[in-house]
Amino acid sequence: MELALRLFTDYAEAKGWSQLSQLPVFHIKEYLVYLQERPRWFGKRDQQEHSVSASSVETHYRRLKTFFNWLVGCGRVTRNPLDLVKHPKFEEGVIPTVSEKEMPSLLELVDPRHARTEGELSVI
Repeated sequence: MELALRLFTDYAEAKGWSQLSQLPVFHIKEYLVYLQERPRWFGKRDQQEHSVSASSVETHYRRLKTFFNWLVGCGRVTRNPLDLVKHPKFEEGVIPTVSEKEMPSLLELVDPRHARTEGELSVI
């Protein structure tokens, strides 16, 4: 949650946005677009500029919504601006599983008795 709030406040301050109690919905939408377009890790980890994943944008949305709900509960703001912003969706990837039939073959691959050299596979 801390990272999401820090990124949001840094962006809001850089844009000169008003106080949270007067934040228009289009600012929230603008911020979510910014998240989708900015390079992952701010471009610091590798040469390729990959954008953040859709699930990361959705996570930021949920964390901001939780934060604004908390502000509403504390009486700091009268409404949650994210109530008027459509929840971003992303396709969840299907992680392939290994069937019971395939399991013995998979275990055979890591059996140290079948290593070509002694140092090729260490047994813990």
